[in-house]
This record gives sequence, structure tokens and C-alpha cells, in this order.
Amino acid sequence: MFETIVTDLLKDELGFKGLIVTDAMNMGGVIAVPKAANKAVAAGCHIILMPVDAKKTHSELLAQYRTDTAFKKQVDEAAKKIIRMKIVLGLLSAN
Repeated sequence: MFETIVTDLLKDELGFKGLIVTDAMNMGGVIAVPKAANKAVAAGCHIILMPVDAKKTHSELLAQYRTDTAFKKQVDEAAKKIIRMKIVLGLLSAN
């Protein structure tokens, strides 16, 4: 479901190339979705905002990262994209 909007529509159909950031993950409708952060990353989001329980979310993301090669590739690409953006904005040195 999430991939239809983030990847199919935003990235593929509309050609969006920038960073994709979730809305607050602690909102009522989102907290009812199990592993919502994992689903958001799998759908193509690069940055997850305001999880209800950051430690639990990190553990869930890390567990999937360690066992799912497609998910790992997606996370690695998102990290590279975030680092490139920080360099372009002068927030991080390329050296």
C-alpha cells in the first residue's frame, strides 16, 4: 500500500528525486500499524520522523536490515542520499 504512493506515484510517475520524509510516526492512525517505520522505509521513505518508541523502532529496523537484503540495499541507498544532501547543503564535509 505505502509503496504505491511513495515509489509508484511520487518517485516513478512524478519523477521526484529528493529526500522523502515521513510525517510524525506518533500520530494516531500510524501507531496502529505494526512496524510502520519498516513499511515506510520499504516503500521508499528516507527519513522517519518521531517514532513513538525510538529504541523499539531502531531495533525493528536493524533486525530487518540484517535479514532482508532488499531492505538493506534500500536503507544503504537512503543513507547515501542523506549524506550527499548534507554535503551539498554544507552541513557535512566531504573530506
